[in-house]
Amino acid sequence: MTNSTHAIASRDIALAWRTCLGGWKPPTPITLIAGSPSDPAWQEWLKTTWKPVLLPATASVHEAAFSGRARALAAQDRKLSNDLPAFQSAGSQRVGRIFCERFSRTTGDKLWRGYLNLLDGKETSGHLIVCVATRAARFHFSPSMAALLLLAVETHATGIPFTSRQFLGLMEEAMADMPAQFLKSA
Repeated sequence: MTNSTHAIASRDIALAWRTCLGGWKPPTPITLIAGSPSDPAWQEWLKTTWKPVLLPATASVHEAAFSGRARALAAQDRKLSNDLPAFQSAGSQRVGRIFCERFSRTTGDKLWRGYLNLLDGKETSGHLIVCVATRAARFHFSPSMAALLLLAVETHATGIPFTSRQFLGLMEEAMADMPAQFLKSA
């Protein structure tokens, strides 16, 4: 990536964060428990969690949200609960519920209200990825931007101060060999 491409990507991710998340920041780690970008745990997370579980789930959630299907979002929650190791699933649900509380007053969106009703009725578990990808879809961000936004949230939640250049390097690595469903635009 060139310096100008880095600047554009940083600006676009910042815009998606402000639009979809407002001033919200994750209070604790979610599924990524790693130190610096050179930490072997980062590579392990990419290989075992990000690429096989979170990246495909982001695309599926985005599609369900874009088409307005709250029950399909709940199905993705159940799939994530099955696909993630217990400690990652618990972290994702814990932070997801905090996120949902923060945005529970967003009543103008019928899909979001339907999803929150399913969560209140204990019909779904509230994984953060479902919340973030849903918000991204509802604000008409692409599936790839939803994934980048989730990656930004995950890395921010570690508490490790990444430089912009480090984050963009991580982003390139995380999005290498992007699945075909991300090449569609919303």
